[in-house]
Amino acid sequence: MNEYDAIEVTPAVKRAPFDRGFSLVEMLIVIVVLGILATVAVFAVRGTTSNAESQACQSELKSLNTMVEAHFVRTGERTIAPTGVTDDRFEITLVDAQIMRSVSANYHIDADGEVTPVAGTICD
Repeated sequence: MNEYDAIEVTPAVKRAPFDRGFSLVEMLIVIVVLGILATVAVFAVRGTTSNAESQACQSELKSLNTMVEAHFVRTGERTIAPTGVTDDRFEITLVDAQIMRSVSANYHIDADGEVTPVAGTICD
């Protein structure tokens, strides 16, 4: 046995058994940063959604005006004959003529082909 066998090698810094995880301050900082990032993301998406709704309404309005014009060209008349007695009776005429697929939930069409937004919808 030589003189080095009796020396115990220990690490330079000893850590206590409870000193392995994150401190409370570190955890709070992470939670605050995640909260800020989530807030920024929500507001960024909210603006995109309202912009998309506005563009969808404009697109639908243009499509409906084009469909009305197509009906006028096809029939040679400047008015739309009603089908039924409901609010969407002129749109039903366009659906029956296979110009439209379905009645619009956001717009009404009158006998003269004027397209107006329905009150209380996203396009109002």
